[in-house]
Amino acid sequence: MTWPTGRAAVLDFEAEADRRLSPDVRAAPGTYPVPAGRGQWRLTLHSRDFTANQTPYQTTIGALPDAINRKLIRQWNQPSQLDFTIDGRSAQAALLAELQQDVMAWRWDDTAGVDRPLFRGVVSQTQDVLTADSHLINVTAHDYAGMFARRFLTNPATYTNADLDDIVADILNKANNVVTTSGTSMSPGSSMPLTIQMANPDGTTRSAKTGTLYTNTYNASTGLTDIVNELSKLPNGFDFDVLPTGLNGTADALRIFAPYQGVQRSDLALVYGSSITALTRSVDSSTYGNYWRVIGNAQSTSPGTTQLVAETWNTDSNNVSTRPIGLWMSADNAPSLTTAAALTAQANGDLALYGTLIPTYQLTLTPGFYYYGGPYMGDVVPLVIRSGRLNVNTNVRVLGITYNIGDDGEEDVDLTVGQPGRTLVQMIQQSQSDVNALARR
Repeated sequence: MTWPTGRAAVLDFEAEADRRLSPDVRAAPGTYPVPAGRGQWRLTLHSRDFTANQTPYQTTIGALPDAINRKLIRQWNQPSQLDFTIDGRSAQAALLAELQQDVMAWRWDDTAGVDRPLFRGVVSQTQDVLTADSHLINVTAHDYAGMFARRFLTNPATYTNADLDDIVADILNKANNVVTTSGTSMSPGSSMPLTIQMANPDGTTRSAKTGTLYTNTYNASTGLTDIVNELSKLPNGFDFDVLPTGLNGTADALRIFAPYQGVQRSDLALVYGSSITALTRSVDSSTYGNYWRVIGNAQSTSPGTTQLVAETWNTDSNNVSTRPIGLWMSADNAPSLTTAAALTAQANGDLALYGTLIPTYQLTLTPGFYYYGGPYMGDVVPLVIRSGRLNVNTNVRVLGITYNIGDDGEEDVDLTVGQPGRTLVQMIQQSQSDVNALARR
């Protein structure tokens, strides 16, 4: 099959743009099989848009059908990453320019008969590997959530009784319109094709704000990623991701899910020997803590100043007659927090996220089992494992999806599942903190 390398390579995406459905439509799989003569996945190369009003169709440089070893990694509340390898002597490789271009990954959705954009990110890392017989380029791209790691405050920012949605929106505005400490605008160089979108747990548009008000002052040089992560971990915080735009959209959506991302699913189950072909189960106490001590910023340079500290703990930290696990102490530094209330909220958030010891599973799904949205990130799904000491029948949360894309377009999908987190613990109505039951879960 011959692939075009210019804009014609994506002309057939026009149908997707014209009839594009809501990105989180939940439908039965298999209605529209992959069209003949193509694979399930496509990669396309685009010039970066610093105006926030160009569509991927307008910025298209060409398709990358020669890309091999393709892998898309998506993680809960983390930037997504795309890796691939391409022949360094190919015409497509000659099109690549580090930091100047985006790569988009499209997956055919057989529930809707469209190509879904699952990733758009900057070509941020390349590695040329030459031998006597070959020249290969290893390419890595990170989505625009990853660009927050290269943005920080150039001036202090104060928020007083501000809703979390409004704070994140302001943080995004600051990231897109950077002004130096001396007042020099860094636009359009700082502009990113990213816009805020308030989302319900199922991905539909949310009209009401989070209702969580927050007061704090962040010092200059505070990383914008640190602020967003800090806010998301509050007891009444949020989850977030980046949803790539379609062919005729102009900006990706930074989605703020409140109170969390994902819903309880009863339409699918993860069963070892059926929908699961292989798995790894891990129990790691390194992040677990049933006691948390968080140190904030007392706003003083005097060595004698009393630390600003918040502490919180679970009852099982000192209830050895009922749950003989004892005390597991953890600490957190929050230098941007300057009030006792904010620090206490942070400590409670740490305890809610990491005060429950639950196994994490890496699951390899049976080929053909996965379909778009089956499951989505954050969904709570049944997990059943019957093998040796493992007699697992519980609910787990999807925390990661990895697409291993074959050179012929096929895919192997791995899921990371584990800690439900925050209010989802109540949602699935299970006590997940009983360490005595670990052998059963």
